[in-house]
Amino acid sequence: MGSPEEDLNAALGTDEASADTEVQLVLSDSRVLTVRAVRLGQLGRFSQALKPIWPILAEAMATSEAGGEGDGQAPGRAESMMTMALEHADALCAAIAAATELTQEEAEALPIDDAIRVCEAVVSVNVDFFTHRVLPQVQKMLEQHRDRILEAKQQTSGST
Repeated sequence: MGSPEEDLNAALGTDEASADTEVQLVLSDSRVLTVRAVRLGQLGRFSQALKPIWPILAEAMATSEAGGEGDGQAPGRAESMMTMALEHADALCAAIAAATELTQEEAEALPIDDAIRVCEAVVSVNVDFFTHRVLPQVQKMLEQHRDRILEAKQQTSGST
């Protein structure tokens, strides 16, 4: 058994190197924003903020893992990011605020290009968290959703 921080990193699916990763961004207003791996105190708000956008994140991550911007069947990463921005701006702002030192109001006031860069930085420094925790949860949620759809479809076709 390691230190409490090592145990937490193991539970979150991160290693020591990724937990210390940070990215510094210069925002369009010349502020420097340091994006660090999500910490325990941020985890609850961050996870809650991600709930409405998990399926879109999973789609973007799957597209990214496939090595392309889409195969004509699924939207590419850029399209997924645009969908998140257009359909889930509130959740995206909440996730940015939860994962960074920005307040909710500052996240909401970000120009779109800055918001996209911040999102990419959050994902890059938390890649272990996303791949070991978020993506499996999203896949499980999608599987459960698929089962309910198939069940409803069978009930509908059986009643006609």
